[in-house]
Amino acid sequence: MSVLHEDKERKIIPRWRGFYTTLEIGELYPIHVLKKRRPIPNDILAIKRKEWEENHSISFAADLMSTGVAFGEEDCVKDAAEFILSNNMRLSETTKAIANHVLKVKPKEKLGDNEIESDEFSVRRQIHDLRLQLYDEPRNSFLWTNIALLYASLGFAEQSTHAIEVALSLAPQNRFVLRSSARLFVHIDDYKRAHNILRYSDNVKHDPWLLAAEIAVAGTAHRTSRFIKNAINILEFMNFSPFHVSELASALSTLDFEAGNLKHGRKHLKMSLKQPTENSVAQAAWLERKFFGVRVEQFEKQRPMSHEALAWDFCRKTKWNDTVVESLKWLNDQPFSSRPAILGSYISAVSLGEYEKSANIAHRGLIANPKDFTLLNNLAFALGHIGRLKDAREVFGRIRESTLSTEEKFVSLATKGFLCYREGNVAGGRKLYLEALEKGRKGVDEKRRASAFLWMTMEELRIGSEESCKYKREVLDFAKILPYPDLRPLINRVEKHKGS
Repeated sequence: MSVLHEDKERKIIPRWRGFYTTLEIGELYPIHVLKKRRPIPNDILAIKRKEWEENHSISFAADLMSTGVAFGEEDCVKDAAEFILSNNMRLSETTKAIANHVLKVKPKEKLGDNEIESDEFSVRRQIHDLRLQLYDEPRNSFLWTNIALLYASLGFAEQSTHAIEVALSLAPQNRFVLRSSARLFVHIDDYKRAHNILRYSDNVKHDPWLLAAEIAVAGTAHRTSRFIKNAINILEFMNFSPFHVSELASALSTLDFEAGNLKHGRKHLKMSLKQPTENSVAQAAWLERKFFGVRVEQFEKQRPMSHEALAWDFCRKTKWNDTVVESLKWLNDQPFSSRPAILGSYISAVSLGEYEKSANIAHRGLIANPKDFTLLNNLAFALGHIGRLKDAREVFGRIRESTLSTEEKFVSLATKGFLCYREGNVAGGRKLYLEALEKGRKGVDEKRRASAFLWMTMEELRIGSEESCKYKREVLDFAKILPYPDLRPLINRVEKHKGS
């Protein structure tokens, strides 16, 4: 049987993308405090320009340029950006990158920041190209962070960790490096290290991007952040740009709702959506699914790169093809994450009956997560459906039974039964399915038990067994009261099946 994680918990863990993509989104721009009675942007730019003309140095040019970027007036500060790039002094990579952004120069080939390819060979080629760049720029922390991302997308945890450690040694206080590092260590389940990297940062109390990540990762590590008051003060008194505090407000909103403080939760949620990041939109959509009375407007989910939010929204609306399309886009954006591959492979198999597609998506997810139980199970199940039984057995054999939870053992037993059916061992398949259903009475949710019963009935109908009609009547009587839209297409297939 194919299974899905229902996202019982979600934190606003930082997204991890390439450096230039992250810069384009705006996450790395300097943070400006907006005064309640501030001059209009042109006045501020005029002041900064006068200061630069009087001093004509890199620092004043950078100040003018960052102010222009903060106010969306890049065209007005191109001369400062050109001055910065023409200067032979040592510049920080961030300053050079912002100058390139202002001048619309995107040397992505330099930082290996093009979209991660979907096949392993292409990703290896990208890594090779990046390593050549590192010979010329061995102290470029952004190169090291990008190569760590590529290694993570291939499931090479050791190499990815080494690369991110080099990046941290080169730029221990850089926002991009810190947030990327935390995301890597969450990915490899080293939650305490992920949290410590952020907690002990010099800037965590004052940088809303780092503080948002620290609060989120603290929850994942089953710790309590020591900086909640700092976060509240930033939101209440610092008057930062709404975009820069979007994820911080989202992190606090999540804590509020989980603590039952609905008033503050709604307040912080509203703040997070004033000028949200894609991650804040996805978190808001999760809160909408999780807590009664939370509502996120549809236009928020339509923001650029909101593939996770859209995938779950389409799933809830039973738009199965759209769900799979957005899951794949989500997987392209976060290729080391198992969650989009699990959702896409499950919906393809259960709701669409497209097993070849399910197998392809599960296989892609396993590149970065080779030991993930759900992906291994879903791939084996899909392969069994398309007749690749030898491959299905090989994939299923990679599951480590000793590490499984009660629900995972239930799923594993049911999938074993399915494979027996497909191999012609009807008695063995039936026995395993019935054993799973019996053991699942305790510790396994209704949806998984219903799914197993439906898949077993499908196999009985496929072979035209004497018991098939009995199982069909029983499962359809049971299915009438099931409130699970994603199982409805499977129920319909059982209902329409005439048997052999």
